[in-house]
Amino acid sequence: MKRLASPERRRERGQTILLVAVSMVAMLGLAALAIDVVTLYVARAETQRAADAGALAGAQMLVTAGVVADPCNGALATTAQALATTQAQTVVAQNSISGGAGTAVVTYPNFVGSTNCPNAFGVNPQIQVVVTRSNLPTFFARIWGAALGTVSATAVAEAYNPSNSASLNATSAVIPISPRCAKPMLLPNCDPTSGNPTCNGLGNTLVDPVTGAFPVSAINKTFTLSPNCRPGNPASCTPNPPATSTYYPLGLSATALHLCPGCSSSAGGFQQDLECCNASALTCGQQASVDYSINPNGTGLAAATGGQCMIHQSPGNGQDALVQDFPAVFMAGPNNPFVGSSVQANDLILTSDSVISLPLYDGLTTPQVGTPVTIIGYVQVFVNSIDNAGNFNVTVLNISGCGNAPGPATTAIQGAATSVPVRLIQSP
Repeated sequence: MKRLASPERRRERGQTILLVAVSMVAMLGLAALAIDVVTLYVARAETQRAADAGALAGAQMLVTAGVVADPCNGALATTAQALATTQAQTVVAQNSISGGAGTAVVTYPNFVGSTNCPNAFGVNPQIQVVVTRSNLPTFFARIWGAALGTVSATAVAEAYNPSNSASLNATSAVIPISPRCAKPMLLPNCDPTSGNPTCNGLGNTLVDPVTGAFPVSAINKTFTLSPNCRPGNPASCTPNPPATSTYYPLGLSATALHLCPGCSSSAGGFQQDLECCNASALTCGQQASVDYSINPNGTGLAAATGGQCMIHQSPGNGQDALVQDFPAVFMAGPNNPFVGSSVQANDLILTSDSVISLPLYDGLTTPQVGTPVTIIGYVQVFVNSIDNAGNFNVTVLNISGCGNAPGPATTAIQGAATSVPVRLIQSP
C-alpha cells in the first residue's frame, strides 16, 4: 500500500532547486568578480610597464640632449624637457593597456635648481611619468553602477652621471659606472681641448680624480686622437709627458667573448676589440695595463684597420655622420649595416657604431708595461673619420668622472648615445 506524504513534506518540495539556483547566482557573481579583479590587475601591470618604459625613454632623451654633461645649462634643460616629454608620451602610447592606450603626465621632480645653478636640473636629472588608463570595461561591478574602471601607475627614472655628484649633492650615494664594450684606447687624464699640447698638469686635467668634475667646455669639441706608436717611428711610443691627444693600447681580457665576427677573423686582440666588442667591463678604480705586444705591426696600423672597420669607413668614406651634437643625431652612411633593411642612406638615426667609450687613466705620464694605472673616468666620442695612420678625428659627446667612490655598477653598451646609464628609481 503506497504511503502518502504528509502536507508538511509536500510543502518542502522544490527547495533544492531554489538552493541550487541561488548558489549558481552567487557562484556566477564570484566568477564575474574574479574576472573584474583579474582584468584590473592585468591592466595595472600593463600600465606599470608602460610607465616604466616611458620614464626610461624620457631619461635616455635627457642624456642624449646633453643635460648630464651640462646640468646648469637652463636653456638646454628646457629643450631637453620638451624632447623627453615627447619621447616618454610616444613610448607610453605604443604600449597597449587592455587593448587601448593610456595617457601620460610627465613631470621633472628635481628640476628645482639652486643658488649657483638656477632653472636647471639637479646632479642626476629625473623624470616622472604617471600613466592612467580609463574606461576599462567591468562585469560584476555594473550591479553597483560602476560600468567602467580606471588604473594608474607611476615610474621615476634618472640619468646617472657620477661626475662631481659628491660635491654637488652631499646626500647622494656615488655609484660609478662601468661601461662594457669600451674600446682599448687608453687616454691620459688631459684635456685635449685645453690648447696645452702636453700633459704637464698646468690646468689641463680633464677630470678631477676626487670629485669626478670635468670642464663643460670640453663637451662638443672636435679634435684628433693620435696613436702613441706611429709606423716607422718607434721613438714616438714613449713621450713623457705624453701629448694631450695621445692614446695607448689597453690590454683587455683575451678570453672575453667578442660580440661580432669583425672584418678580419685573424686580427690580433687590439684590432679585434676595436672592430667588435670585448665583453670585459672596465670598472671605476680598476687597475689596467698597456700591452704593446698585442700590436705587432704598431698601434697606428692596427687602429686604422680595426677602427675603420668599426665605423664602417671603406674606402675612406661611407661611415655615419654627426649632424647635431645635442641632442645627438646621426645620419646613416651608405655603409651602415642596417641600410637596405630598417633604414636608408642619409636617414637620421639616434644610435651609431661610431659612438665609442674610451677609458681615462690617472696620472699625466706615459703608462709603462708592467706598471698598472687606475681607471678614473670615461670619455664618449663620436668618431668622424680615421686615417690610415690610426688618427681618430672625434667629437666629445659626454664625459663621466668616477670621483671618489670607485667600484662596480651599471653598464652601458657601445652604440648608445652616451656612457651615462639610465635607471628606474621608483617603480612600485
